[in-house]
Amino acid sequence: MFRYIFKRLIPQWQDTANPDVRRRYIYVEHVSSIAGSGALGAVLVVLGVVLNSVALVTLGVHTWTGAVAPVLDFFSPSSKQQTDALRRRSGVFILAFVMCIVGIEFGKVALERIITPQPVVKSIFAIVFIAAVLAIDLFITMFSYRIAETVGSGEAMASFKRGRMNISLIALILAGFILRLAGFYTIIDGILGLVTAGFIIFAAVRIAQDALPHRALSGTDSALIDAITAAALQCGIPSVDDIVILTNDERQRTVSFTALFDAAVPLQKAASSCASAETLLRTTRGITAVIRVRVAPHGNAPRHTVS
Repeated sequence: MFRYIFKRLIPQWQDTANPDVRRRYIYVEHVSSIAGSGALGAVLVVLGVVLNSVALVTLGVHTWTGAVAPVLDFFSPSSKQQTDALRRRSGVFILAFVMCIVGIEFGKVALERIITPQPVVKSIFAIVFIAAVLAIDLFITMFSYRIAETVGSGEAMASFKRGRMNISLIALILAGFILRLAGFYTIIDGILGLVTAGFIIFAAVRIAQDALPHRALSGTDSALIDAITAAALQCGIPSVDDIVILTNDERQRTVSFTALFDAAVPLQKAASSCASAETLLRTTRGITAVIRVRVAPHGNAPRHTVS
């Protein structure tokens, strides 16, 4: 199924080492994420209003947050010049603040449903509709995963993880609506709405964290970057000056390319024919790609290792 879609939408879809083809994959993933999140979110909000369900309305808003990162990448890519990057960062912080306020307000409404429970309207139609939304969201999420697997896209992997979380929430709310048939009160709806509101706030915090500038590089880091850059130039990579050294929670050293999709794969491909660099690329949470690099730009010189 996914291969058929790739063939229809992406010329030369099998040439994943081609930067243009890779960008096309990412473009298709962004469009599917934005369209899918927008449409499913709208459906859930309308259904929630009709059924007087704060959980469904909150879930619809949470689904819309899945389109935030692709929209930002479309209209304000992180690889732009510094002045544009500062403007992007300010806009992201404002958006994150608004999302926090929305999450808090939905949390208040959900708490009211918990404190003062009321009988709910039973609806088999709602259960069928939510199950259909769950199936569609599952398809879109697996589509993002397939693209992440095909081109090593950290952004597509991030979309997959957001979708996976949303699927879990939809499944919980579906279970809540099944319990409604047994005559349960709105306390179930309130609890699920409160949980989903918490996820909206969590998404806002993550978006704000992604906009924070990375820490300054130390002298050792700068020397390592020089070594990696020299090796990449020998492999025919024109520009890898966007490499940033990060430190994650496990205190492992990671290398992040802001121009990941243009630099990482050619460097990985060149590793087999260039003795000065060996790379292993894998994606992690967010848009960060972990690249384990061993560099020996001067023949038998000691290797700088990032792991």
